Amino acid sequence: MMLAIADLSRLNWSQLANAGASALIALSCVRTVLVYRRAPWRSSRVGRHMMTATLSIGLLGAYTVAATLWPTGCIADVLRVVRVAVLIILAVLMHQRARMVADGRRGRVEPMKEPQQ
Repeated sequence: MMLAIADLSRLNWSQLANAGASALIALSCVRTVLVYRRAPWRSSRVGRHMMTATLSIGLLGAYTVAATLWPTGCIADVLRVVRVAVLIILAVLMHQRARMVADGRRGRVEPMKEPQQ
């Protein structure tokens, strides 16, 4: 089965800029996750939140690039479902972030784990 990729020559400058910026954010998020994956705070509540949010933002960037390449058909339908899932994850993360701020104001902050020697 051959995947029908969009004719990129038909894209205007704003569509190409959108895809380029989206690729940049996706790559930046992947780099951030790779650099910080071994940080000692990664297993804390805040660390998990930061990594999940970063990964979700990167997935939205990757979605935009993929949707530019496959704007129609079965692949586009699957991409839209994935996008909906990522947006729901981001909505939950924003609720979690507000909750963490409220907890911080009340003095209920999770202690950061010390790096293992």
